[in-house]
Amino acid sequence: MKSQRTNISDEAITDISPINLIDVMVVLVIFLMAVTSFQEEQAVKVNLPDQVDAELLSGPKKIAVVNVKMGGLFLDDKPVSTDQLFQQLSELKSQLGPDVPVSVRGDQEIPYGEVARVVRICKETGFNSVNIVYSVK
Repeated sequence: MKSQRTNISDEAITDISPINLIDVMVVLVIFLMAVTSFQEEQAVKVNLPDQVDAELLSGPKKIAVVNVKMGGLFLDDKPVSTDQLFQQLSELKSQLGPDVPVSVRGDQEIPYGEVARVVRICKETGFNSVNIVYSVK
């Protein structure tokens, strides 16, 4: 006798449920988490310098600060005129070099043109790094 199939097609199953795939992936992740052991890498031992030694290696870092207020100009908290600012910045550049950063701090009450004038003076004296300091609120 011939067996008769009911409601079964001879076509290949082309539909895979994504739920089964998610289940398999979760099991794999849990397995890998349980089996994996984290080991500390073997690194080359280096004797790092102490803080005092690090300061000696890097050398002194001076920052020239120019404050622009309604009362005038201040270089490192000392009042100066425009001519004195140019002269003292030139002396500072000759002592420490042109790579010393100069920070220009302008009061919010003064016109922007005053700050721009001081930045121009700093650039004319030959400093490579002139920064405008502002606060972020």
